[in-house]
Amino acid sequence: MSNLKFIARYAAQSAFALVLFASAPAPVRATPADEAAIHALIAAYSNAWNKKDHKALGDLFAVDADFSSIYGQSLQGRAIITEKHQALFEGPQKESQQSRNTSEITIRFLKPDVASVDSISEISGVLRPDGTKNSMNRALTSFILVKNGAKWEIAVFHNMMLPAIPSGPPVAAPTAP
Repeated sequence: MSNLKFIARYAAQSAFALVLFASAPAPVRATPADEAAIHALIAAYSNAWNKKDHKALGDLFAVDADFSSIYGQSLQGRAIITEKHQALFEGPQKESQQSRNTSEITIRFLKPDVASVDSISEISGVLRPDGTKNSMNRALTSFILVKNGAKWEIAVFHNMMLPAIPSGPPVAAPTAP
């Protein structure tokens, strides 16, 4: 998929999420069971990643899910997402480990059966093309989750690398002349 198509698709999905958000008349309160189920889904994602279980990871996605990787790759459908993760787990991600701190997971219910989730993850052990390992990468993952019956599933998944946090004092904002 070309970059232009990727950007157009991302923009359309973002607009859809905004329409969902704007159409909600009032904040939706989560049930404790739904919030717990969503935290369990995020934990299951990390567990499947760490076990290199592409099938368990794929089962967390809706049949028609959209997936955007940190590399800008766009995948459509559970079957393709599962297949591509099998290749990743046999290749550059075969020794990687992922962790998520529950304090860095935010959940917003747009509707009782639709939730937006942001999560920070740390991934270590990614193999570079030269065979060396990355020490640590931080990523922001944005999910749109939908509830199908009693099961929460990933409908949209966007992942992006976060830049390293600069060390030292913050840079002062420029002043007007």
